[in-house]
Amino acid sequence: MASEIQQSFGSPFSLSTLDTIPPLVLKLLVQLGPWLRCVRHTADLLQWQTASPRQSILALLLWNVICLWTWQVLALGLPALVVYKLVGDWMRVRTLRTRRERLERQRLELREKQLRQMKDRDGDQDEDTDEDDDRWNAQRRQQQQEMDQEELISRKIQPKDYMSLDDTLQDIAVINHYVARLTALYRATLPWLDGSRQDILIAVMAALLYMVPAWMLLVLLLGAHGTLALLGSLIILADSPWGKVIFRVLKRNSLVQYTLASLWSYGVAVISSYQFFLLPSQKAKESSKWKSWLRFVRLRAKQESSSALQAIRAAHPQLVVRSEMTFQFEIYENQRWWLGANWTTNMLSTERAAWTDHHLAPVISKDQFNLPESSESTTITKDGKQQKMVKAWTWADNDWWVDMTGELDGRVDLNGWEYGNNAWQHLGGTPGMQTFTRRRRWCRRARLIERLPEDSTNLPSPSALRKRK
Repeated sequence: MASEIQQSFGSPFSLSTLDTIPPLVLKLLVQLGPWLRCVRHTADLLQWQTASPRQSILALLLWNVICLWTWQVLALGLPALVVYKLVGDWMRVRTLRTRRERLERQRLELREKQLRQMKDRDGDQDEDTDEDDDRWNAQRRQQQQEMDQEELISRKIQPKDYMSLDDTLQDIAVINHYVARLTALYRATLPWLDGSRQDILIAVMAALLYMVPAWMLLVLLLGAHGTLALLGSLIILADSPWGKVIFRVLKRNSLVQYTLASLWSYGVAVISSYQFFLLPSQKAKESSKWKSWLRFVRLRAKQESSSALQAIRAAHPQLVVRSEMTFQFEIYENQRWWLGANWTTNMLSTERAAWTDHHLAPVISKDQFNLPESSESTTITKDGKQQKMVKAWTWADNDWWVDMTGELDGRVDLNGWEYGNNAWQHLGGTPGMQTFTRRRRWCRRARLIERLPEDSTNLPSPSALRKRK
């Protein structure tokens, strides 16, 4: 049985875009359009970019209500939503039916009025001369023809919340931008969780020295529901206009800067003084040990205070979001062992080709593989303007490299080959008497960058891209 595909709408300008999207992806976009709209609206709420800021404020209040009155929301809120949906649909149907009947009556009254006017004109024509008969008859026929054409026009009512494929693509662009922001923030935070570096380890432990007691006290005072409400409120208010202003004011305040620098420097000094407690102590020097520890803490705190103050005052670079994606191309090199010829790319006619992809489909060799040329596409913005975008491919790696994953486990040899029997089965990293086939995987990464034509000077070169990774 063929399933009914959800209807989607689009501008005729986007017909070329529809041809470039595979049917499976196009079907997925159509079916996920309403859900993508919800995700996009959620991202706009968190970024305070909706049509009215009141929506973000209502989302903030709703989050606090759910966190503070969870039992009441689950017990009464969900049934109330179901009743609200049923009553709303019933009221909408009744209202639409009443409006439709009123419009039909108005249309019939207008039709009767036009017919009466035409009859009155016919009565007036009898009193006029014969010279005006042709003119009045022509006008009447033209009016009758126009009325008949209007009646024959097909009329349909669009659904209230119909989804357009153009809107879905714009929703995906907004979601990608928001996800890129979160990814950039995650990558900026990830180095501070690298426990292999001693300086990072000491800095994080110094911060936890103050944060853990404060966090435990906060959870004790507010409880689980209050803590979740507070954390969610801070996340929602992070991108609000007044939230950004408050953050800038606190960051530029000298008292706040000196307080944070002092707390952090003393925390680093205390964490760095762990050797005073790990080294074996002598009873005769027990009193001097504490004096040495206090002296070390003061000196280390004084050293760290200036660097901490400079770090706080430094202008942190903004997270730059680029429409950039990295793809890794993988090609398998296949060889067969022949008596007297050793390993060659001469394969049997019924088996895989010398170069294949992961699905064993034949592909060109790695030396003949080239990236697509730069392409230019045109999209229509919300204000009706045409915006051109240029897609450019560039290599992120200098050359193809052999995937050595599994070398430590013995699944590939020193050159990346994995050996199998005559049927390409029982693959392993050690050749033997029953190994007649082998393969290895070549990989190379490339970046797809989408930019505006005027930003061509900002397109990084392949060498810069390789340095960035």
